Amino acid sequence: MAIVKPVSEDLFGLVRGLSSVRMDDYAVVGSYMRFGEHVREQLKDARLRIAEACAQPAKRRDNHLLWAAPGSGKTYFVEQVAASLPEIAYAELNLAKLPEADFRAGLAKAIAGGPAICLVDEVDAKPDEPWPYEALMPFLDVNLERGGGIAFVLAGSSGSTIEEFKARIRARPKGTDVLSRVPEANGWEIAPMDAGDRILVALSQMLNAASELDRPLSEVEKLALHYLAAAPHLANARQLREFAVRAVERGSARSDRIRYDDLFDSGDPENKRYWAGVMPHAEALVNSFVHVRDADARPPISRSSARPDERRPRSQLPIPATPFFGRESELEELVTLLKQDDVRLVTLTGPGGTGKTRLALKAAADLAVAFSGGVFFVALAAVRDTNAARSTVADALGLAADADLAAWLASRRVLLVLDNLEHLRGVEAVVGELLVGDTVVLATSRGPLRLSSEHEVPVEPLAREAAVELFVSRAAATGRHLAADATVREICRRLDDLPLALELAAARVRLLSPPALLQRLDASLSLLTGGARDLPERQRTLRATIEWSHDLLRADEQAAFRRLSAFRGSFTLEAAEAIADADLDQVATLVEQSLVKPLGDERFFLLETLREYAHERLDGAGERDEYALRHARWYLERLEENFPERDGPRRGEFMAWYVSEEDNLRAMLTVLTAASPTQAARAARLLFSYWKSRGAYGEARQRLRALLEDEDVPDAARAELYGLLSEIELLVGDLDASDAAARESLRLAEPGGEWHAHALLGLAINAGVRGEREEAVRLAREALEAIEDVDERQRPSFRNDVATVFQEAGLRAEARATFLQVANEARRLGDPLLIALAEGNRCWLDLLEEHDEAAESGFRAVLDLARATGHAPFEASTLRGLGLALLGLGRRDEAMAACMSALDILAAHDVTANLELTSTLHAIAFATGATEVRLAAHVVGAAVRHSAGPIQQPSELELRRRFEQPLIDALGEEEWAREQAAGATLTLDEAIELARRLAAAPPETTVPSA
Repeated sequence: MAIVKPVSEDLFGLVRGLSSVRMDDYAVVGSYMRFGEHVREQLKDARLRIAEACAQPAKRRDNHLLWAAPGSGKTYFVEQVAASLPEIAYAELNLAKLPEADFRAGLAKAIAGGPAICLVDEVDAKPDEPWPYEALMPFLDVNLERGGGIAFVLAGSSGSTIEEFKARIRARPKGTDVLSRVPEANGWEIAPMDAGDRILVALSQMLNAASELDRPLSEVEKLALHYLAAAPHLANARQLREFAVRAVERGSARSDRIRYDDLFDSGDPENKRYWAGVMPHAEALVNSFVHVRDADARPPISRSSARPDERRPRSQLPIPATPFFGRESELEELVTLLKQDDVRLVTLTGPGGTGKTRLALKAAADLAVAFSGGVFFVALAAVRDTNAARSTVADALGLAADADLAAWLASRRVLLVLDNLEHLRGVEAVVGELLVGDTVVLATSRGPLRLSSEHEVPVEPLAREAAVELFVSRAAATGRHLAADATVREICRRLDDLPLALELAAARVRLLSPPALLQRLDASLSLLTGGARDLPERQRTLRATIEWSHDLLRADEQAAFRRLSAFRGSFTLEAAEAIADADLDQVATLVEQSLVKPLGDERFFLLETLREYAHERLDGAGERDEYALRHARWYLERLEENFPERDGPRRGEFMAWYVSEEDNLRAMLTVLTAASPTQAARAARLLFSYWKSRGAYGEARQRLRALLEDEDVPDAARAELYGLLSEIELLVGDLDASDAAARESLRLAEPGGEWHAHALLGLAINAGVRGEREEAVRLAREALEAIEDVDERQRPSFRNDVATVFQEAGLRAEARATFLQVANEARRLGDPLLIALAEGNRCWLDLLEEHDEAAESGFRAVLDLARATGHAPFEASTLRGLGLALLGLGRRDEAMAACMSALDILAAHDVTANLELTSTLHAIAFATGATEVRLAAHVVGAAVRHSAGPIQQPSELELRRRFEQPLIDALGEEEWAREQAAGATLTLDEAIELARRLAAAPPETTVPSA
């Protein structure tokens, strides 16, 4: 029987892909290795917390609970933490092996001296004895009496998770009391080793063994590593160490390579069984080696005499209190940059709170072995005189204040981390003096130093996923465990994903739930206070961090900064000059000081936290109302200028402008609604086509209703607003509200005017939807007569809408002829959107008349036009039509793909119940295969419910009858009705998610095509 499980291609791939392994890339501390990133980060966190308890004693319980599967290396891990802290005493007590008297004596001895780590292993042993936890309890409280410095680590392997481990402890006498002495955030779980872990542990132990035997070691045969990773009897760190030591002892003293044969005695039967199980796959690994890169030969680690390795370079770096999060790629790029021979000065720039210092510290720690003269951290935030910077650097190097820094540095390879330079005028001269010999400077500053040798590396806010992970992790440290849900993501977005802001906010979840925290973030700067006590005062609150940068600006730059807070989202330099009186030089300074951020398309923006601070300054200067109105009126003027071109050849250009200015346009409308309702009504009219093209029906509805509640809006403007509202109410499916708004518009509109004609057309469309064909046609023809007095450019679009009324009334020939006429007029006028709309309507007629091939070809042509216009709902509608045409042709998979593309477009915008969205859900259900018919009925039931009442457009009903009938036949009418009723209980979001599941289902047996 083979020693290994069936050949794993993944494992062979892992080993085959190894070319070199740098062991310190995987070190948690000392030579404790884990392959998985998550496990490494978790153990780094544990190590830092345990080390902090000893290095920075505080009057609090610093007890920890550590669970691991048997043999996963928990004891070795704690030993390594202790070995990395040479001034800290270490004691290890194995409860399973000690009688009561020895256990009590060992506990007393462990705390007798100074700072100490005490590992109580197999703390879950002796479940029938009452004395273990009685003896342990007083010692878990010792820090409260002594002021800290003692860290107890309670470790065990029982159960299959840390929660089961806790349950077994809790079941013992005083077990609940013991667990109450361990802070919730100090529960650690060491995951079982995987194949990659085994490889790293084995390599690590080979290096240790080689060092103990004074043997060189640089390469290990890949076949040997595959065996160590695959053999089931090598499942834990202890067994792997024994095997690794044996391999080094067997190897040739004249070679620095470990070969596969070095693992075994000659003719070992275990080796033969292994080969029988993996040939011929393993043959490809024979005589191929992985290079082991380790800066120094590793000295043996002894628990009783662990001390710093005198051969390693001197390092003076503070130990961060929290794990490194979310900047792995930036770290890799920074380390690579600093290793280059021609790089002497790197400056990390960015606004306060982005984590520049944390990134610099991590990079410096990772580079310690590359700088033989040492790595030194110099904190300059508290220094006020640039001349004092020299003596501060000298002090960090252990030199006298008047020492010749340049001479000392010239003979050494040193990395200097100079933290926070932005406030020191002329500090670049000091930095220049330090760039002698092989010295490399890594600086952090809000802006660059402007030296010729400088490489600037901007430090941006965290990526959203990393920000969420950081927030959840720091919340857990307070004892509150959170899910990485939508609320947490919104908190991170609201705080610009700034690490400092996230850490300060996470500290508040001890008292506030995430929803309550999010609600209070409108006053975020006052909320985000009370940072960790070991932070500099300027980082104890977010306000102080921002103020630090603000106070370095000149008065005119401060004025520009606060006035730029009138913008929402991003802005152009033209807008900044016109509204905020901010000239190019001032904006450049604000960008350089990381208070304003540039975008790639010559736009700029303020992080929300910075904007809030600037807005407070604007308010304090008494300028808020003035600059809010300047902002609103300037954007209204731009809207007026752009509006005539909205449907012309430059439509794409202006749609892009709307998108980039969306936040500013919202702010404009809010300000005008309060200050000038008439101007606000005009702005809403100008924005309406943009809202429609983005599918922003909910926003449009809310804005229009709010304006109509203001009695100061004049009747002419009210007629326009009611006309627009009528259209939106129809789109979201509220026919009665649409009718009421259209009638109110008709009452207020001037006879013979544009809005009089629009109100008649709205009533005609609504009558057609109700199935009142004669009334619909009568009103439509009346509207056609009224439009003759309106601007010629508006008539084709109006006739296009009238033709849809004719279509719904069954006058298809007249409708088709009108659509063709409209398309031709639109081409003459150069209106790309109207061309696409008219051609698309002809395609729907083809579909209704079951000319599916013509409909497919037509919809594909229209789709290109629709995408070019930037009109999202129209693009979705075209995709849905294409999907139904393909379904009619029996091409179900293609139909489903087209309909899902439509759903994705709609769901990416305003997910409000509307006719296009519910019609798309219907189409996805129709494209479902036979094995999922019941779920298709659920989607149809939900779509009918969210179609909001009496809207039953004849053309839509006709298409539904055609494409729904095969599904009904497949399930039976009674069963279909029951399943459809069940689907009517779904929310809109649930219906969308179910539709996505249907689309993802494998293409199995399908129902007959329509």
